Amino acid sequence: MLKVQSFKAKVRSKFPPADTKERLACASSTAVDGLQIILNLFKGPADAVGAPGLKGGVEGLLFVIDVIKV
Repeated sequence: MLKVQSFKAKVRSKFPPADTKERLACASSTAVDGLQIILNLFKGPADAVGAPGLKGGVEGLLFVIDVIKV
């Protein structure tokens, strides 16, 4: 019986508690929102820099973020 209980304890320790999952989801959502804000701010100066494809790349990243958030 001791082996069964220790196995259950090991399995339970591998899964984070529900509170941790909610905090992780909130943190990742905040990080994605921050990245989107920074890319929106960088989109204007990226056109003025003159590097070929920089503005297109930034707009592509913003599109991917919009798709992921939906």
